[in-house]
Amino acid sequence: MGSFARAGYGDAGSPAYQPARWDLADDAAVCVDHGLVSSSGREGLFDSLFGRGAVGTSDRDWLQAMLDTEAALAMAAERAGLASAGTGAAVGAAARADHFDITEIGRAAMLAGSPVPALVRALSAKLPADAREAVHRGATSQDIIDTAAMLLARRAIDAIGTDLVAAAGCAAQLARAHAGTVMAARTLLQQAVPMTFGLVAAGWLTGIEEARSELERIRATRLAIQFGGAAGTLASLGESGPAVAALLADELGLAEPALPWHTDRLRILQLAAALAGVCAVLGKIARDVTLLAQTEVAEVAERSDDPRQGGSSAMPHKRNQVASVLILGCAKRAPGLLATLAAAAEHEHQRAAGAWHAEWETLSDLLRLTGSAASWSAKLLTGLTVDAARMRANVDASGGWLLAEHVAAELAPSLGGLAAHDLVAAAASRASEQGIGLIAALLDDADTAAALRQAGLGEADLSAAVDPAGYLGASAEFIRRALAAHRSGHIVADAGHFAADFGYAAPDAVTSGAVGPAIVRPGTAGSMTVRPGVASSTTTRTKTVTAGKEGHLVNDDERTAVGMRTRRAVLGDEHVDRAAANTTDFTAPFQDFVTRYAWGELWNRPGLSRPERSMITIAMLAALGRDEELALHVRAALRNGLSPDDISEVLLQVAVYAGVPAANRAFAIAAAIIDSYS
Repeated sequence: MGSFARAGYGDAGSPAYQPARWDLADDAAVCVDHGLVSSSGREGLFDSLFGRGAVGTSDRDWLQAMLDTEAALAMAAERAGLASAGTGAAVGAAARADHFDITEIGRAAMLAGSPVPALVRALSAKLPADAREAVHRGATSQDIIDTAAMLLARRAIDAIGTDLVAAAGCAAQLARAHAGTVMAARTLLQQAVPMTFGLVAAGWLTGIEEARSELERIRATRLAIQFGGAAGTLASLGESGPAVAALLADELGLAEPALPWHTDRLRILQLAAALAGVCAVLGKIARDVTLLAQTEVAEVAERSDDPRQGGSSAMPHKRNQVASVLILGCAKRAPGLLATLAAAAEHEHQRAAGAWHAEWETLSDLLRLTGSAASWSAKLLTGLTVDAARMRANVDASGGWLLAEHVAAELAPSLGGLAAHDLVAAAASRASEQGIGLIAALLDDADTAAALRQAGLGEADLSAAVDPAGYLGASAEFIRRALAAHRSGHIVADAGHFAADFGYAAPDAVTSGAVGPAIVRPGTAGSMTVRPGVASSTTTRTKTVTAGKEGHLVNDDERTAVGMRTRRAVLGDEHVDRAAANTTDFTAPFQDFVTRYAWGELWNRPGLSRPERSMITIAMLAALGRDEELALHVRAALRNGLSPDDISEVLLQVAVYAGVPAANRAFAIAAAIIDSYS
């Protein structure tokens, strides 16, 4: 991986990037609202509403992403031997958005229909003459803007993912806490049958995690550089074109596509669809909350310590569900933005006249609104209050009619399914006219009472049949499955889905047909090593490529990207940033190796969840007496779902098999860390 990607250039380490902050504990993210609005630095009238969160798509963010691309291209040209030594570093030092007049570049964009020509001139003017040769080498404006869009998307997905993890954690807490809280299921807005609020929250949970999984898939497999030059041939670079493309991808930590995609907009469309999917999932949650929070229903409400929250300019009594309303305000715009990008996907010949231009602000809006919806959703689920007593009162107020299906099912063996349905439906009609409950309506009619006697159902049997707690079906099992999938980090999906997303064939799908061909491991028969074939100014780089799901290439850059996200999730940003800061040219290959294979492969293999891997790691480090690393991984375990009791059990196992002295030392280390967390 190149120097820019290794330093986080164009990603989390970029000056333009500021991640959302969420505190993690137990097996769920405990959401803490830090009041962060858009990292873009905008303070407009509506930006705190529709630009909440850490997704940055402002003019400055775009400018920095384009400068990141130009800087990486300059370094790639230097490594390819097309620019003199030191030019890449010179361009990188100058490529800071704060050094440029955005307004002037925007004004000059009117001359070319794109801001890139003016940006190239402004960047070149800041460089010594001998460094200018590396600027924009072999590129065209679309290369810079499309690659910048991929960098913005990567940053946005990371920020959105952070908020989705927090929201999912809160949904899991609600599902667990209310697994037995009975409420009315509602179909076509009418009360239907009993269910539990825990099952509602479990549905929210799986929706969030499936949407997040799709975003992660897009991040890992569909974000790629665009580098084709004037018309997709890279002719101006001669035979060096493919090598420079490979080095550019290496510098930015993005995938290298098989060929330029300047008129193949499927990547943009798939990204947009995944973002719209997130908005759809979050919009469903927000709509549920607004309906359940209606005055007449009053089963849930958003919590706030500020008495002004949800207020009205005219009605002092109002307590509107602000977070839910704003999530819906964001989500309602996503389908139109997706439709615009779909309409713009038809690009004529080798560069579109207008369709490409239509993507820029549309994609920016979709990224920003999805980020805002995710951030508001984390806040919503953090502060959602549930009135279990009101839920039960609303069930009881129906007079037993939520159990009409159950009563019909009890009558069906004797009367037949259709006859039982019609009998209970007729009783329902009488009950509606007379204002009585289900049991009374059934017993007060002579013909119905006779049918009940024929079926052997008395009043006591009917009373049992209309107990909502006895007609919850598989609710508890479905909640258990959702929570188990959440704890393990696996999304509820078809067999092999999770494994395939990380480039692995599932054990029962190794042969072609299910999820694609099995991975050929580096260094084994069938592995392919692709050399750029150029004399680099530093060292000759090699890139191992393996076949992945449905013919995708899973290369070292993608594996490293997955590894870095996992490493940060497990160990925390502070530790990873410190390790990166201490990395030298000599230790960089080792750091890359650890990130790529220990974190990118081992920690993402199917079969063991992240908490299970934490337990194994703690046991091994305790047994080996690796105190400093043990402390690091105890903190990581607490961050990733292990409780103090879990850690204690692991160390008891260490005492049995590695000896009491080792366990004593490990218990002392763990206790100090747990106390500090408490």
